[in-house]
Amino acid sequence: MLGFRKFIKESKEITMTYNEIEQIIKGLGYETKPTKVKSRMAVVEDKRTAAISKILSKMKPMGAVLLNTPAAKRISSMGIIEIGKIQIVVKPKTKNTLEAEDNAVAALVEIIQKAVEQEAAPITVNIGNYKILNVVTAGSKQIRNDPKADMALIDDKNVEVGFISHKKEGGAAAFQQYGGISKKAGDVIANNILVNRYINDLDNLLTARNGSSEAVNGFSVFRKIKRSRESEELIARSVYGPSWNKGAPKTFNRQSVHCIGQGTPKLKRESIDGSYTLTFSETAHYADDISWAFSGDYTAVFASTFRSGRNTEYKNKKITNLRSGIYPYLFVKGRRAEEI
Repeated sequence: MLGFRKFIKESKEITMTYNEIEQIIKGLGYETKPTKVKSRMAVVEDKRTAAISKILSKMKPMGAVLLNTPAAKRISSMGIIEIGKIQIVVKPKTKNTLEAEDNAVAALVEIIQKAVEQEAAPITVNIGNYKILNVVTAGSKQIRNDPKADMALIDDKNVEVGFISHKKEGGAAAFQQYGGISKKAGDVIANNILVNRYINDLDNLLTARNGSSEAVNGFSVFRKIKRSRESEELIARSVYGPSWNKGAPKTFNRQSVHCIGQGTPKLKRESIDGSYTLTFSETAHYADDISWAFSGDYTAVFASTFRSGRNTEYKNKKITNLRSGIYPYLFVKGRRAEEI
């Protein structure tokens, strides 16, 4: 026999429909929008904490709970409200996806200009083991078409001389995806032998299970990438840019960055030579080191998930309804993804 609370909860789960929940939320004065997941609705509101509190207060007697699991927080940092089989995600009305990057660039420009004023001359900036000469400012607005670099150090001749991929604070989760494995990611990645093997194995797996090279709803797999010479080059090009050349000096550009910096940039003056060392409030990874991408939550994995209309391709192989890429292990950790 069911306990009274469980009976009430399950009864509500059966009777509360998507439309009924939507009408209650609209009655609270919030705008709703459908999402790609049919059982999930979005509430659009800038005051997200207040909205979640208000919705929970109204719908808790109906069985509403707030999920704060790692899987839920990958969908929304605020968590997900769940009522039976219906999920509610509260999203901001005004969303600037580049807010963290814009703030970082503004901070970087400010500290560089202060250093230039203090020295009354262009400065040398150390990024890991690299020395960037004659720096006077930084910028990001000039960078277009989504290269690996998000911001660049600029010298006294208005030339980009230092290249940075920026991530907001949040450890491996802030990376979301290291990079794609399609032609858009660059031929050097798309034609990599490890990518080829992975897609061949995906194709064989799906063909054996479904009789065709087509992913079905719910399909989700991953493969940890073992460290080797081939994998080091693949992952380095994925995280530092497809033009990466073993971190060799004078080979940096928008598609081959000096570092990946997480958080707010900082400059420290070195007393020995008067140069300035660039660090970030959380961490930084430099182009001459890829060991971090084979450790813990940062461990690089191939991952593929069902996405209607997306394709995973390699030469004569084409798997439909499947999105694939290279991700940190944290992306699949806690998900219902099969390791292959």
